[in-house]
Amino acid sequence: MAIAKRAAGRVAVGLLLLVVTCTALIGARSAIEIHNIAEGARHGFPLTGTYHLKMPDSSYDLSFWEEEDGSTINWGVRRAPAIGGEVLCHGAALPTPDPNVYILCDDAGSKVGIAHLAYVDDESRGSLFIGSIEDSFIEFQRQGSVPIRMIT
Repeated sequence: MAIAKRAAGRVAVGLLLLVVTCTALIGARSAIEIHNIAEGARHGFPLTGTYHLKMPDSSYDLSFWEEEDGSTINWGVRRAPAIGGEVLCHGAALPTPDPNVYILCDDAGSKVGIAHLAYVDDESRGSLFIGSIEDSFIEFQRQGSVPIRMIT
């Protein structure tokens, strides 16, 4: 009987240590994510990558990429490959004082919209909101950090 009580006590202590360790790891991961979100809000999340919008009757890919010399951020939007993949529009993304907001210009230099990168996490998930100058915003979900270069 005494041996059974000691064994049960050891199991209880082991389970308690396991719970404490898991809680500490979850807390550390949460602290890292909170720090990364704060840094992204302050200094800008990485915009480069591909975003996707799925609608009931269509689907679109939006991509941002930097020129090799880092001088310009380009963007392009196309219908998803399953719906033809045609490029609809592309141009340059101009930075603003807010490090997560960009003015979208077409190839002629006309302002056609605004991009607001709400967040990007360590696993490259995120949300980007696109709006026209006068209209409401539409949310695109980040698909990854690899851009699709779109040139017509």
